[in-house]
Amino acid sequence: MLASNHFLHLIPDKSYDENKQKAQKPNFDLKKLDAFPKAYDNYYRDHFSLRGLFLDINRTLKTQVFKTQVNPERVIQGKDNHLYNVDKELDLYLAKNRFTDEELKSFASILMERQEYYKSKNADFYFVILPTKYTAEPQYLPWFVFKPEEKNRSHQLVDYLKKNCSVPIIDVREAFNSIDTDSLYFKFDNHWSAYGSFVGYQYVIDALRKDHPSLPNYKISDFELEPKFRENGNLSGAIAARGTFTEYDYIPKAKFTSKFIESDTLIHDVNPDNPYKDEFQMSYTSGETNRPNVLIIRDSYTRSTIDFLPHYFNRCTYIFDEWHYGENQDITEKENPDIVLLSVLESLTHNVLQFNGQ
Repeated sequence: MLASNHFLHLIPDKSYDENKQKAQKPNFDLKKLDAFPKAYDNYYRDHFSLRGLFLDINRTLKTQVFKTQVNPERVIQGKDNHLYNVDKELDLYLAKNRFTDEELKSFASILMERQEYYKSKNADFYFVILPTKYTAEPQYLPWFVFKPEEKNRSHQLVDYLKKNCSVPIIDVREAFNSIDTDSLYFKFDNHWSAYGSFVGYQYVIDALRKDHPSLPNYKISDFELEPKFRENGNLSGAIAARGTFTEYDYIPKAKFTSKFIESDTLIHDVNPDNPYKDEFQMSYTSGETNRPNVLIIRDSYTRSTIDFLPHYFNRCTYIFDEWHYGENQDITEKENPDIVLLSVLESLTHNVLQFNGQ
């Protein structure tokens, strides 16, 4: 049936973006026959006829009939259809990847070395830790995922840095401790929503204002929450549910007259092979020259702040260096920022150690 349908297309298939890189069809080479069968098997598994239909049947049976997880190696299905990313984030929540004492010392040393460099350029340096969905919305986790008593890597790091590092730590996890976190994270994605990022970065701005009082004190009431329909999240494809789950994001749009404009000129060199080269640099200016300039070394979590965060600064430049979280001295020299934020999702803090100096 599969072979005939491959050619005749008698039964319509379903198309799914599974949020993974599918295997490419291997070239047949007589000199490399040993590797060919496995390579072709991997290709066939990803491309056989009716694959999408079978994935949909598998998901329906597991979720609706047997009440089991569809793809537990990649995604955990929680209560009320909330999806949680497994890679790095689950081990962090379960305290399975704690830092060693030597790693903690190295981390503090790296931050303080960067602080000295930025200070020499008249910039204040801050380390910002962003919470995963596990940390912010554990109430939707399934019964078999429970928080251990042992402190995880994020607790370790914050505790150590506060005692042994002169760099100010802005722990955004604390922003969600005393508020209702519904609507702060997407149900079908591991990222926070635009509204969630507003709440998180309000906490960051409040911390920065202690050193930079010219930062405005905007509230959520100063913004209109513009609804934006979302058909898929980055986790729904992993359980063959793209197009099945839908939700709304709410984008903060300023009610006040102050506007910012995006710079259409790239002033920083980017590797042409960088798959994220279009996101490497994003710069915005508000024209409010009495406010500080900020340079933000970011990951995908901070991407959702571009609709509101530039309002707070004179110039706001985001740098996405492929999760390397580097010092980016050449960029600092050109940007001449007053503030540098190293903004890191808590499950990726080890990257600061791994890629330092690269």
